[in-house]
Amino acid sequence: MRKPKIGSRISCNIGNKEIDDAKLQSEKGMIFICQNIVEGSECLNKLGYKYSWAIGEGKLDDELIEYHNMKLKFLTQSQRLNL
Repeated sequence: MRKPKIGSRISCNIGNKEIDDAKLQSEKGMIFICQNIVEGSECLNKLGYKYSWAIGEGKLDDELIEYHNMKLKFLTQSQRLNL
């Protein structure tokens, strides 16, 4: 299975909230989940989403991916056109 990377569209969990539509962002050494559900630490470029949530420093490792139950989102062509 492919791992999420910065800029990837993902689904994940933040606490007990399931997030079905999000993207990963990296700014100034911090990694963020950009999404429209949970307000948290802000990054400057939220990639078109309302909120961002800081999840760690440095690089996106397997532990962070597993902890937040991150999964890559695969969109159909029509879903991509409607974004």
